[in-house]
Amino acid sequence: SGKDQLVKTGALELCEQAIKKLAEDKQHGASLPSEILADVERLQHSICTLCMRCLPVRQFPLGKHPFPLTFPLPTTQSPTKLTSGKSEDVESSDEDNEDEDDDIIVFGEDGELVRSDEEDTEQQDEGASNENGALSQLDRRKLNELDASYRKFFKELLEGAMIVKQPIAKMQSPKVGVANHKARKSRSRTRKHSDSLARKLPETKTVGRFVKIAYPELVDPGIELPLQPMARFPDALQETVVHELARARQGLDFSSKVVFDLDKLISEADPHEMQTPLKNNDRARIGKIDASINHLLFESRFECGNLRRATQVGPAHYELILSPDVNQNRPHFQWFYFEVSNNEANLPYTFEIINCLKTHSMFSTGMQPVMFSTSEAAQARPGWVRAGHSVCYYRNLYTEHQSGKKKSAGETRSYFSVRFTITFRHKADVCYLAYHYPYTYTYLQAKLECLLANPGPNVHVRSEKLCDSLAGNAVPILTITAAGSREEVSQREIVFLSGRVHPGESNASWMMQGCISFLLSNAQKAIDLRERFIFKLVPMLNPDGVINGSHRCSLVGQDLNRQWDNPSSVLHPTVYHTKGLLQWLVDVQKVFLALFM
Repeated sequence: SGKDQLVKTGALELCEQAIKKLAEDKQHGASLPSEILADVERLQHSICTLCMRCLPVRQFPLGKHPFPLTFPLPTTQSPTKLTSGKSEDVESSDEDNEDEDDDIIVFGEDGELVRSDEEDTEQQDEGASNENGALSQLDRRKLNELDASYRKFFKELLEGAMIVKQPIAKMQSPKVGVANHKARKSRSRTRKHSDSLARKLPETKTVGRFVKIAYPELVDPGIELPLQPMARFPDALQETVVHELARARQGLDFSSKVVFDLDKLISEADPHEMQTPLKNNDRARIGKIDASINHLLFESRFECGNLRRATQVGPAHYELILSPDVNQNRPHFQWFYFEVSNNEANLPYTFEIINCLKTHSMFSTGMQPVMFSTSEAAQARPGWVRAGHSVCYYRNLYTEHQSGKKKSAGETRSYFSVRFTITFRHKADVCYLAYHYPYTYTYLQAKLECLLANPGPNVHVRSEKLCDSLAGNAVPILTITAAGSREEVSQREIVFLSGRVHPGESNASWMMQGCISFLLSNAQKAIDLRERFIFKLVPMLNPDGVINGSHRCSLVGQDLNRQWDNPSSVLHPTVYHTKGLLQWLVDVQKVFLALFM
């Protein structure tokens, strides 16, 4: 009723005038003290928030329609409690802190795997550790089983660390100029990477069907970028609110239309159609705009892609809905990665992802999406860049509340939007937009093949399969140390590194790649580290989630970082075997560091 009274008395019109007046004051008062400008910004933000609360809510376009992609879960012979302690069932329902309250996995002084957060001990397993961290009798009986399962990954402790000789690369002719040599070397590196990618791609198992390889995968773009400052867009919220006020006042002056619908594409796909080898023809598409279509084209059916629906709500304004994690038990919407094409040059396009749930986001504090342009890559400028202006994160007008119903606790869900504007430099480009620099499972496999082919001198390196994921994707484990006899190697402590338990945190994969590249290098610090330690690395703990574009869960629909207490060998194989490997380690060899990225 309070909202209705504000609307009737013209409060929205007054607020709109105030927003514009404050914007003028900021522009003309740029030389004012920072304290006064900060007060003006806070007042402007408060008025914008009031406007959004007073505008009429909209029904969320998809309602509660189930996501069509599911993965049939295997059944265990005996029901097991998947989590104990801080489980998903008793976890706080507040999505705001889901990324900030991750459990930190550490080792106690006696080497027992423990948790640093306060645990609920009411439902401890029979095989859990006692108060002093000592192994129970049941755990001791399991040591033989652990030994049989995980001893095979520590050949260097049993046989010594030998060097596997690599084939000698063909020497470059000395007559080739320096510039030409660099160009050929770059082309050779790209060709080797694309060849490795083509070999590894058929091994990648996914839930849905992919229709292409994303172009960035083929050109092996690096992200060796200088430190970039956070981008500030103080007027972004103001621009958004003014647009929403005008949209509410004018009504449906633009006929909205769905221009990409993943649900429909999945339902219309022929399940008996043979899967053809995945290719990419982005280079052939650039510069060719389809004049018969007056909107952008979208695609997300490639590895790591995530976009469920795109709706054109204005001539250059698109509302986007992200896909959920496969089989998710709790809603997770944050990671996005999609292709956009059929664009005009130098025209600002606004993209708004409307089904975010967190009340806070890094987009509120200066983060920008990343973009890859095929046209730029065709001109020998490949790479991901931070892009987008007027980046804004705010509570939008969409809700799942049914009109006419009385609102009650738990009956409605508010959504948040991340909104940004992209002005494409090239006409009819094929661009990729993502939450963060993507790093796919197949890219990891190809990168490992290239990195391990030419290690530095005196480097012992092995790549083995720790286990298979739920979908049947191999989980690699790497061993890196200096060459040495059994006696020498047995004196070295273990450093264990793993990453990407959350699929949407692709930065972890780039960190793991940096670690692997450094440890295989000829840098003196890398040499010293290899001579002192044995490095065990599991670069990707959740390959299924990564492949299918999930943000937080595996195919079982649960956060794997909440399963360490009591993982299932059937439902959580990657965590189960990683924990088993670590338990074997702390029983037979001293662990210097275990780090989960």
